[in-house]
Amino acid sequence: DPLLTCAWGGARKGYRTVWYQFTPSSNGRVTIDTSNNFNPDSYDTILAVYTGSCATLSMVACNDDYQGFASRVTFNVSQNVTYFVEVADWNAGEPGTLELDIFFLLDPIPSKWTALTAQAPARTRHASVKVGGQIYVVGGQTNAVGTPMLSSTIQRYAPGTDTWTTLPSSMPGAPLTDITAAYWNGRIYIPGGYDGNGIVGTHNVYNVAAGVWEPTAPPPPAPVAWAQAVVPADQGGYYLVGGISNTNFLTNTATVENGVSFFNGTWNPGVPDMNVPRYGHTAVWANNGIYVVGGIDDNFNLLPGGEYYQPAGNGQWDPLPPMNIARYGAASAVAPDGKWYVFGGLGSDGKAVSEVEVLDPKNPGAGWKLLDVTFDLGDNGEYRARAFPEGQFIGNYLYAIGGHDTDTYFVTPVVQRLLALGEANYLPVVMDGSANPFNDNFGAAQRILFNAAQIHQFNDSFDFFDAYYFDQPNTSIVTVRLSQIPTGSNYDLTVYDANKSVRGSSTQVGSLSEATTLLLPPGRYYIMVERIFGQSDGSNYRLIVEK
Repeated sequence: DPLLTCAWGGARKGYRTVWYQFTPSSNGRVTIDTSNNFNPDSYDTILAVYTGSCATLSMVACNDDYQGFASRVTFNVSQNVTYFVEVADWNAGEPGTLELDIFFLLDPIPSKWTALTAQAPARTRHASVKVGGQIYVVGGQTNAVGTPMLSSTIQRYAPGTDTWTTLPSSMPGAPLTDITAAYWNGRIYIPGGYDGNGIVGTHNVYNVAAGVWEPTAPPPPAPVAWAQAVVPADQGGYYLVGGISNTNFLTNTATVENGVSFFNGTWNPGVPDMNVPRYGHTAVWANNGIYVVGGIDDNFNLLPGGEYYQPAGNGQWDPLPPMNIARYGAASAVAPDGKWYVFGGLGSDGKAVSEVEVLDPKNPGAGWKLLDVTFDLGDNGEYRARAFPEGQFIGNYLYAIGGHDTDTYFVTPVVQRLLALGEANYLPVVMDGSANPFNDNFGAAQRILFNAAQIHQFNDSFDFFDAYYFDQPNTSIVTVRLSQIPTGSNYDLTVYDANKSVRGSSTQVGSLSEATTLLLPPGRYYIMVERIFGQSDGSNYRLIVEK
């Protein structure tokens, strides 16, 4: 068994451990409790939760005492991840037969993504660009299985009014899917794509102001699909990065490009090739360079890592750290603060990925940060995760448009947006269950001074324990006295040392006062007042340590 770092008195393995495991079918927030409020035969538990395997466990949450000596943890869980739950006895030995009470509760987690009212045209494997404060969506397909039903339409989304407009002019020639797009010089450029039969070398151009398709531009150096177009900040043209140039998708016979070409009216192939050929990747312009991550290589390997190239830098591609979840068919966008968000896509199991990751291009060595499940795009019980979504930042809002799930292969028309004001990673927390002062365990015990009576009450009907402590400076006799117990109630009084050993107690059933007199050496001692029965109606009790 692993060391339990949350154990009272220092890390230990505990005794008589029992293990459980569960695999949630959706993201959510789980509470596990070993409450002994109603069972006098319960014991002092330590509760821990892990992911990983027996040889490489990673602790998710841990709690020794929550209410009294029962334990509780509340933590976020991810769909299809197996969690291991350990319950240990804090004590080396206890007389008699004791029982374990444990319950598990899974609650859905409210998503930080908001679904908008207006529905987008249902598209997957499409492309999008940002033009001012609007988003243009072009091409793609309306189904995710079977013979692709390709689209040649172009739509414009106005986030300010949450409205979609289908523009009157369709893309010339065959409709295309598996495309990329770039907005430059007042035009949307679409190099290559897949027409349902093969990879094409077309280069379609849409004039935004005129609302028309212009004669095609010079074809790219190689016909490609699943490539990425990246526009530098100076708007001097755009880069075409990677892609696949034959139709052997998702095989080790795919012809995969590592070439990078720059277009500014003509193609300039003088940019250094990427170190790794890839398609199905995602790429952005950030921190004065091209940043690329994910995708698939020419040996059908899923690529977790990436690379970046700064034209004014060292003249070569440098590696980026791997994402936490390798994926292809993902979308990404750069926030106003320069952080790079990657979302959606397909993982190694062929399933859509819900998790969102963030990298700071100015500090790539810090690695990718996997955001809390509240940032997940889908798999929260209401919406499914998406493969091949598209997305753009408009102000501080990240918009996710289109894509399909991998459960029903439904192509979603739902537009969701995320307010990104600086990402946060919400770690598992232990909840105190009350807005009132919480002193239900030794760690939260309130100090009580000698010969200074305190008046207290239990907070609510779920509050059964109040803990206090006092420091004994020298060996002497002390009396701990509990009085003014409400009529019709039964309270117990117990004194412990810092090792949770019982030094004295008073447990007279039905008595309205309890007291224990002890000869105690120097040290810290803890008092536990336990409400065995009786309503928590706001009645006060009196506690004093006499010396």
